Amino acid sequence: MIMSRANAIRTKDRGKSQALGLLTPFIALILFVSALLLCYIGIKAESIRLGYEISRNNKRVVEMQKENQILESELIKLTSLSALEALGIRMGFKFPTQGDVIYLEQRTVTRIVGR
Repeated sequence: MIMSRANAIRTKDRGKSQALGLLTPFIALILFVSALLLCYIGIKAESIRLGYEISRNNKRVVEMQKENQILESELIKLTSLSALEALGIRMGFKFPTQGDVIYLEQRTVTRIVGR
C-alpha cells in the first residue's frame, strides 16, 4: 500500500509537471502576442498624433505663405516711386528748385599704382 501510494503521488506529480510543461509555452505565447499588440497600438497612436501635428503644421505654412504675400505686396506698394513721393510731401519735403541745386567742380583724382 505504501508503494502504491508513492506511485500515485509520483503519477500525480508527473501529470502536474506535464500539464505545466504544456501550459508554459501557451502562457509565453499569450505574453508575446500581448506585447506585440501593445507595440502595435503604441505605433498606431504615435502615427495618429504625428498625422495631426503634420496637419497643423501644413495649415500654419499656408497661413504664413498668405501673410508673406500680403507683406510682399505692402513692400512693393510702399517702395513704389509714387508712394515715396506722397510720403515725402506729407513729411514736408519739396521738389528742389533751380536755386536749391549746388554744382560742384569736377576734380580729377589720380592714384599712384603700386602703393
